[in-house]
Amino acid sequence: MTVVAVRRFVLLLIPLLLVTATGIAACEGADLSRLGSSSFRACAPYKDLFLEFMGKYGVDQIIDPVMLMAQVIRESSCRAQVNCGGIMQVDHPCRVDKGSPDYCRCKTDVRFGIDLGMKHLKGSLDKAMNMGANEDEVLTLILFGYNRGNGAMATAIENREQGMSLADAMMKSCIKYYGPGTKWNDVDYYCKKTGTVYPEKIYSTFRKACKELGGTPADVPALSPAAGTV
Repeated sequence: MTVVAVRRFVLLLIPLLLVTATGIAACEGADLSRLGSSSFRACAPYKDLFLEFMGKYGVDQIIDPVMLMAQVIRESSCRAQVNCGGIMQVDHPCRVDKGSPDYCRCKTDVRFGIDLGMKHLKGSLDKAMNMGANEDEVLTLILFGYNRGNGAMATAIENREQGMSLADAMMKSCIKYYGPGTKWNDVDYYCKKTGTVYPEKIYSTFRKACKELGGTPADVPALSPAAGTV
């Protein structure tokens, strides 16, 4: 069995395991009924929808509900009306596809927006698994991909397999898609202020909220700083 095949096999076993320091970063013992009095209070009205669509797409097997809400807080402060991307800041079709009949629908239809966001996360998970991503790094890569796109996530996985650190792998990928020669051409904003640091910002929010909800946050892999422009 190849290394890639072994990694895929292990990832398929993750739902059967109580994983705390690898793919799944759990908030053990969290009381979600306390959302309304926590820093996640804006997410409280949408808790049942998050859980419903996490279950629908199997996202709950890799992302803890508190971690998911930490991501949503980072994306929109749990406010569906923030812009056309809605509560989960879905680019396609809601935020950027002006010719689509669903353009801006996420802003007014929270259920639709959460459904699309979970579907996107599931697509990222499947892509990472199919590429043989290290199971210890899947969550970080999925979050990076949600922020900078699945193409950037895939390139980061390829860079990682070439021996780069995870932080450098994500930075090099981000530069490819958002650096010199691209229409964005802004490494500082897209890669250093967001992008490569996006997962750690979510982890930090997760740790704080987990404790507020009476839970114990599992460790998540710490990223060493990326080396400049690699």
